[in-house]
Amino acid sequence: MVIRNRLLAFFYRLCSLGAMIALLFFYFRNYPPAWRLLSYFSPLAALLYTALLFFETLFNGIDLRRGLRGIPAGVYMPVSLSIVCFALEGAIGYFVGAILQNSFTAFEIVFHSFLFALPFLDWLLFDEKGTVRLYSAFFSQIVPIFYGIFSFFRAIIWPGNLLYGDSLYPYAFLDPESPWFWPGLAIAFFSLVLFSTLIFFLNNVLSFKYRKWRD
Repeated sequence: MVIRNRLLAFFYRLCSLGAMIALLFFYFRNYPPAWRLLSYFSPLAALLYTALLFFETLFNGIDLRRGLRGIPAGVYMPVSLSIVCFALEGAIGYFVGAILQNSFTAFEIVFHSFLFALPFLDWLLFDEKGTVRLYSAFFSQIVPIFYGIFSFFRAIIWPGNLLYGDSLYPYAFLDPESPWFWPGLAIAFFSLVLFSTLIFFLNNVLSFKYRKWRD
């Protein structure tokens, strides 16, 4: 499914960009300092997706000179799809954690609802669909892997900089002394890979259906 209207896509992305900037502003204001908030998965995913939105909106706006009808310009598909997966995973991860720990706020629910809905609808409605190698789902885990490595070494390099809950680690399973360290890493990694593979697969399926409908 692709809406072949560059102006509609530009308007959606511009509004989404404004919404994400506003949500990030209030998130950083409500949970200072910034370095502490960015130690968590979903705010980092939101920041990265906002950067993607900026470039998609920019390229989409430039592409308007080609006319209103047509597939809107965007970022290189494997890159944009990986960041979309990252954002969706951040939102889903938050809701899973909030349900398990029974700990959430109204603002966090709104923030992560937008973090899920905006990239999903943008990808579903406006992003060009094309065949992407499924093994690219493994390469899309580069950012989560670096995030995990950074979280581990951050606790070693800055042992005095505690996160929320007076913890050195953003999530309990990242603590090497936790009994859930290795099982947690394995579950998290394979969950991310499986989810990304599913999105990449759906992208290929939608690409086939779109070409069949167009022909």
